[in-house]
Formats: sequence, structure tokens, C-alpha cells
Amino acid sequence: DLILSDPLEFSAAGIGGILGVPVVHHRWDIEPPGDTPLELARKVLGGRMAAAGLDGDIPDPALVLDCAPRS
Repeated sequence: DLILSDPLEFSAAGIGGILGVPVVHHRWDIEPPGDTPLELARKVLGGRMAAAGLDGDIPDPALVLDCAPRS
């Protein structure tokens, strides 16, 4: 089992962390590398995810499917 989601769908990462299911992000456009949106989501949504049962931060994706991987 896994959860496939858009990188900006932060609830999927939280639910995956709560259920112990890996989350795969599917990038839909060329994006600069980095976790800036995820870091912001951790700050904004961290308390809500903890209240829902997530132990720790919103986890990183287990895998990223990139339409334009680095060469």
C-alpha cells in the first residue's frame, strides 16, 4: 500500500505518517529541488497533525516521481 499525491497536498503526507503508509509525491511540473513548501506546512499544520495522532513532523515522501529529473 502507498499514497500517491501532489507535492502540495500536505494532508496526504500527514495521513501517511499517521497510518504508517509510505507517501509518493508525483511532481506535475518542473520544480526547483528543495522542501520549502513542506517545511512551511510543518510549521503551519504541525499542531493539527499532532492532534490527529501524528508522532513528530509531517514526514518526507518515501519517493518523488519527477517529470524532469536532474541529468
